[in-house]
Amino acid sequence: MPKSSLHVFIWSEKYQRYELQSHGHPNQWFHPGDELAFTRWLEEHTSFAFVGQAGRLSVIKEGRSGGRGYWYAYHKQARHTHKGYLGLSAQVTFARLEEQARSLGGWSPSPTLARDPVRPVSALSIPLLSTKLVPPRVPSFLVERPRLLNDLDAIWTHPLTLVSASAGSGKTTLLSAWASRQEHCVAWLSLDAMDNDPIRFWTACIAALRRCLPTLGEEAFALLHSREAPPLSTILATLLNEIVQLDQEVILILDDFHLISEQAIHEGLLFALDHLPPSDPCHAHGPAPPSFPAARARPVARDPLQ
Repeated sequence: MPKSSLHVFIWSEKYQRYELQSHGHPNQWFHPGDELAFTRWLEEHTSFAFVGQAGRLSVIKEGRSGGRGYWYAYHKQARHTHKGYLGLSAQVTFARLEEQARSLGGWSPSPTLARDPVRPVSALSIPLLSTKLVPPRVPSFLVERPRLLNDLDAIWTHPLTLVSASAGSGKTTLLSAWASRQEHCVAWLSLDAMDNDPIRFWTACIAALRRCLPTLGEEAFALLHSREAPPLSTILATLLNEIVQLDQEVILILDDFHLISEQAIHEGLLFALDHLPPSDPCHAHGPAPPSFPAARARPVARDPLQ
């Protein structure tokens, strides 16, 4: 079975085409009929991953005497690896890859996702308390802090804002009050120790963002929960590609981010921040490590100012 490929072809249901991502970054697009361009690409490469409508494959070109290379598809399921013959580069088409994915036991994206993109992601995945996606109610006896509220307006101009202060100082209340004053939608996610799992964390982030942008993250969600998920960088690149095409900015507040200690999540947030569109802001909140990363749409991390 080949190792994870640096190149991944991912089917986009929204745009009805295949996106080629190389090293986690979008490279080019192929429509199902672009077989000539696809063949030229195959002639110059020896392996790739395929995430299509019918399933996921690892595809590798195996050399033969005479210098000719023949393509084979692999699919791993329940500790067993299944192999299928594809042929020469000119014989490998997107339709043939979909056929192999189906015959080798591929998965199909949730039909609910395809039919009802507005349905909350949390309803399609691991149980997620809806209260985690709503800012705490601002108390009626709140003492307003206009200077701090005005300072937080800088969130819209930075990819990441970290709110840090001692426990009990009012960080969550301040951010909740600030969010309630915004004309544009602010996504909120209250984190806890159980969110120290990359799949659960990013599922929750997508669910939070979808409260503002109901159709965002369909493909990324499907990849997160596929039987053979591609690298996290590929999944995040898919999500970021959607964010880049948004016609509005969204703030994502990550409350109590200091509870997240999983290194893979930190690295994923750093990756997201490094590739956010220049104008998108993110905000995270909670006692966070010095190199705290946050998700872009824009992330705000909360530290102890609560």
